[in-house]
Amino acid sequence: MYSFEQLKVFITVCDTGSFSAAARKLKRAQSGVSQAIANLEIAINQELFNRDKNTPVLTDNGKTLLPIAKSILHQQKYFDQTIESLAKEHEHEMVIAVDESVMSPDFLNILMPLADKYPITHFDIITTSTFDVEQLVRVGRKPVLFMPTVS
Repeated sequence: MYSFEQLKVFITVCDTGSFSAAARKLKRAQSGVSQAIANLEIAINQELFNRDKNTPVLTDNGKTLLPIAKSILHQQKYFDQTIESLAKEHEHEMVIAVDESVMSPDFLNILMPLADKYPITHFDIITTSTFDVEQLVRVGRKPVLFMPTVS
């Protein structure tokens, strides 16, 4: 059976272009990186790299498995973040009212770190005019955060 650690080493070798560069990035011996890749290849019964030249080259099977390995590690990170959020009893929903004139892709990019930090929280973003916020509160859609236009 392969491990998350072996997948991390596999991805790092692909990202850095060599076993030695991956070893430096992971702060390991190059032999340890080579052994992790060899053990992963044995565990999955697939050759991931062609080692005929000085620089390892992904095989077709390696190219196929790389995005899946990245997805698995992303899901593991999400799982760990969710466990942490549950343990800290973070909010599960946040409603944010934003003045229509402020809403932009740049504004959404500012909020992305919140989604990463609080993976179990559902963020509901409402675009409205400053004057409609009062109506939202009356009908029970109370914004936790209101961002008026900046003058």
